[in-house]
Order: sequence, then C-alpha cells, then structure tokens
Amino acid sequence: MPRKSRGCQSCRLARKKCDDFQPSCQFCSRNNLVCLGRSVGPIIINQTKSVVLRYECDRKLSLLDQSPSSRATTSAAFASLFFSFVTTASASSAIPSWLTRFEYLPSTFRHDTALDLALQATATVYCGVHANNQTIIREACAIYSQALSMHSKSIARSKQPPIVALICTSIVLSLFEAIWPSTLDGYAMHLTAARNLTGLTLNFSKKDGAHNDLLRQIYVHTLYQSIFTAFTCPFECISLDELATKSHSVIVISSDKSQPLADRLMTQLFKLGKIVCFLTSGSRDDFSFQLGVIDTQLECLRDEHLRQTANQKKRLYWATRNKSDIDVDGSFLLPAYFASSAILLSIARSKTCTCNMEVAEVHHQTILDSSFQLVKSLGANSSAYLPMYLPIALVALHSTSQERRASACELLQLHQKETIFKGISQRIGVWIAQGGSIIHSLPVVPAV
Repeated sequence: MPRKSRGCQSCRLARKKCDDFQPSCQFCSRNNLVCLGRSVGPIIINQTKSVVLRYECDRKLSLLDQSPSSRATTSAAFASLFFSFVTTASASSAIPSWLTRFEYLPSTFRHDTALDLALQATATVYCGVHANNQTIIREACAIYSQALSMHSKSIARSKQPPIVALICTSIVLSLFEAIWPSTLDGYAMHLTAARNLTGLTLNFSKKDGAHNDLLRQIYVHTLYQSIFTAFTCPFECISLDELATKSHSVIVISSDKSQPLADRLMTQLFKLGKIVCFLTSGSRDDFSFQLGVIDTQLECLRDEHLRQTANQKKRLYWATRNKSDIDVDGSFLLPAYFASSAILLSIARSKTCTCNMEVAEVHHQTILDSSFQLVKSLGANSSAYLPMYLPIALVALHSTSQERRASACELLQLHQKETIFKGISQRIGVWIAQGGSIIHSLPVVPAV
C-alpha cells in the first residue's frame, strides 16, 4: 500500500509533484482544473494481477501429488523392524517394557523433531548393524548428528522443567551409542543427560499416568545403567554422589510393591553400586547401617520372588517350546540381579570384614549360567541382553577364577560379534584390556 501523500488528488492521479498551494495548486491552475484539495487517506492500487503472476509458478507446483522422501520411507520400515526387535523379549512380561512404548512416542509428541530424528537414527543403525551394511550405518550416523543438533537446541530453548520428550530423546540417543558407538563415553554421556533432566523434574504429572509410569521405568533403567557405566569408566564415579542425591528425592520405587520386582531390585543394585563407588574412590565413611538395611530389603525381595514362583506354580527352567512363553525376568534376569546384588554386597563389606570368595564365585557362576541360557533360549539377537551387561561385567572384572573371567569375556565377544549392542560390549572389552577393576582400592580377603 503506497504511503499517504500531502498533495491534492489531481496531482496524485497525474503523478505530479504538488506545491499544496491554496485554494488551487500550481498544477491545477495551469491546466484549468478544479483543485480538489488535499486527499484524505491512502490511494488503493489494485495489484491483483501482479500478485497472481508472481505466485503462479508456486501454485502450479502445489497442485502436484506430494510423496514422502526416500529417507522417510526407509526410516518407517527400519522403525518397524526395530520395534519388533524390542518387543520380542518383553512379550511375556506382566508390565510392558518402557522400550515398547517408544513406538507410540512420535504420535504423542508430533512436533518434537529431535525425538523423531533420534528414533529414525536408532532404528536405522539397528538395521544397518543387523544387516552389516555400512551404507545404512553411514546414513544413520548422518541422522544421528542432526538429532544431536536439534536436541541441543531444544534443551537450550526450554525454560520450563524438562518434558517427557527431552528425556526420551536422551534415552533414544543412548540406545544409538549402545548399538553403534561414536565414542567410548557416548553411552554414559547420554545417560548422564537423561539422569540430570529427570532429576530436574521434581514432580511428575499425576494427571497423566501413562507418562508418569513411562518416566518411572526410564528412570529405573537410567539408574541401573549408571552403575554399569561407573564400573567401566572411573570418571563416572565422581558424579554418582550428585546423582544419588537427586534420584531419591525425585522418585521412590523400592517401597512401592505395586511396581515390578525387577525394578525394585534394580533400585537396590543402584544403592549398592553407589556405596561401592564411594569406597572405591577412597571414602572413609561407615556404611554398615546402610548395608544392613539393603541386605534386609534384598531378603524381603528374595522371599517375595519365591512366593510368587510358588503361587504361580512356575519352575525356573531354561528350555521352553515357544519363545513367547519364556519368562525373561523370572528365568534369566532376576537370578542374575540377585547374584549381582550379593556380589556387590560382599565387595562393600570386604573393607571391614572378610569376604567369602567361595560364596562369591557361586554367584558368578549363577550369572554365567543365566547369560548362556539366555543366549541359548532367545538366540543371538535379543533386546534382553541390555540389562544383562552389568552382571557380566561384574564377573569379568571381579571374579578370582580365570575360567569364569574367560567365560565372561567369551560372552562379551559373542555379543560383540552376533548381537546388536556392540557399543556396550566394546566398552567393557576396552576397560578389561586396560586392566580396569571396580575393586582396585578395596582389600579382598580370601576365605580361610
């Protein structure tokens, strides 16, 4: 719209400069025109034709049928394969795994580009590793870099407490690092980010029970895997004090009997791992009371597990006819969790009292039996391996038996060659090759 002029209407129509002389301007006097005086308001110029011509090309292109890009098409197919891989191991669980709920996250957070890109990258790299296709892996790494950039921008723009989408994005990015590591510490970094974001969420929404339950399951996974990263990276032990302070103020799981037994047992493992890290870093605090409380809670959980098994008339056997009928938690994970808690408890108590190494080796053998039978029952590729790496790492780093340490390393090599989580296997392998140990500063007294 042209700006308002001070000239008369005749001068404006003739596009002449007006001297604005009253009662008649010079242009009107010279041409014997009636001076209409100063115009009130702007002159409206009809520019419809020029606008139509300008956008005619864009309008022709908009009439074409839109089709998704090749990346979107392949990512959707890869995502379907990835979610089927995730749901295989949790099909028999009483409560759906938090991994299975990621399938519905894109429809829940439709406007979160970072989460969508993170899911695309993780699904693509899973298919690339499964098919041993370097082209697909390179494409996944390109999507992963875009997801990192978008995720950092989302965190920088967020002025409110972290929403579920930000926390889920960090977890999905950690799964990418677990499958195909960009660096050895990438998995731990994303877990730390998810841990801190969840710690800032002081009060979960009580209105949205689905998101609250999802956050609870993600948080249990984050705490449990934080112990794994602490035992395979000494720098993680430094930040565990701050982690523990935030964690128990945000969510309390161990006392809630409505939650799965495996989740409550993971919480006790986290508490034991935190104490072991404190002792490893040279702390002189007395943890006898805390260890006694944890031991009592572990006994209650063990009795509850036995009662559940007796009530359901289930026997813990390894071979079943159908993979969908396998109780992954009861047959494989819970025995490994209980054995790991006993090992960590013996490590924590070895500073003040003797440690019965024969009993510890029995627990090491239990972990190995559970791991090998898990491979035998579910095949080479299963998402159930993810929580099994901590027990295997305990055997590989703590067992005094060379045969059992060799068996644990054999499991890690088998996982690195045939299973999906190559990043985690590589992390443990590098730490073992460097001569790492979670008890390098703790005196272990052999049994008499």
